[in-house]
Amino acid sequence: MRSILSLGTILGCLLLLQGCDAPPKPSGNFHHAVQSADLVQVKRHLYWGTDPNQPGPGGQPPLSIAVGDGKVAIAKELLKHGADPMATGPDGDTALMTALMRGRVPAAELLLQRGAKDDPQALLRRLIERGALDRDTLDLLLDEGADLGLADAGGSTPLAQAVQTNSVNIAKLLLERGAPLAPTGKRAEDAPAPRVPTAADIAEPVMVQLLRRYGVIE
Repeated sequence: MRSILSLGTILGCLLLLQGCDAPPKPSGNFHHAVQSADLVQVKRHLYWGTDPNQPGPGGQPPLSIAVGDGKVAIAKELLKHGADPMATGPDGDTALMTALMRGRVPAAELLLQRGAKDDPQALLRRLIERGALDRDTLDLLLDEGADLGLADAGGSTPLAQAVQTNSVNIAKLLLERGAPLAPTGKRAEDAPAPRVPTAADIAEPVMVQLLRRYGVIE
């Protein structure tokens, strides 16, 4: 009997200690805590069972909100508790695309380390299309395997895409890293003919001067 009582006393003490270790319940809205980078409240929410993938009022996943604002500590906590790195918002962007669009390279690196599987070539194309490619983002995508000589389904290289969209600053970034205007490597039989802009195709004089300076058009 004494041993049973002793065991019950020990278990009671353990439960009491566990209760002491538990944080207080959250006192505010989860998505507001993510947006305001309130790590204490975010931890409380996640400890007490708030879904880390619960979309915010605009449908954006909490992880996308965190990385879009460069809040790496918040993003780490969300990922630790099961946030999906491939969840998409209403615009179809993953957290990684959101981070890259905002130039949040440390947050993007965290996502890549924690299982983001976005195609770097597709990310490069979308960033050029949206005029949101910067130097650090480009270097990260190149490290991840993006190919500047690879044509898209329409036959355009990333540089040709930047030329077609009149993105002079992006074209300069690509040229600095040796991007070709025409696709490199062997073309598949069913691939479309390359779309290689010439000086006559380009309406923007500054773009023409830039391409001539780098020797990619005459």
